Amino acid sequence: MAITKSAMNQLRAYINFTQIRFHCSKEKGTTFHVRTTLNNKGAKVVRYFSGERDEMPDSCDSFVRMDGDNSRLAQNCATWAYHGKWGHVRHNVGENRLYNYAAFVAHSYHWIISTGGHWMCDDNISNNLSTGDFWKVYVR
Repeated sequence: MAITKSAMNQLRAYINFTQIRFHCSKEKGTTFHVRTTLNNKGAKVVRYFSGERDEMPDSCDSFVRMDGDNSRLAQNCATWAYHGKWGHVRHNVGENRLYNYAAFVAHSYHWIISTGGHWMCDDNISNNLSTGDFWKVYVR
């Protein structure tokens, strides 16, 4: 189950969160664990994933790595698709921007939650799932 852009917008209206944390891990892979910063760049990410803006925000300096993060995504924010931006021009135009290519390096590392059967966490292999693999999004 994934939360839509509209649901994120409603949640933000209720609790006025200022940060989003992305956390996924695969037993057969790495762990992507970042949270948005409490600065202007982090605020743009929150507004983007809440549907308050459609311009894809810069990735670098918009998040900090959390304990356990050993992801290639977090280490390579400048190479995220579309010149170091959160999101995807084609895949994030609808309600699914939070879970469909929210962060990715083309043909290499992806954050994807079950879009067409794909489950990717800092990888581009959707069929290497194990018990205990997880994808979580937190707000505060």
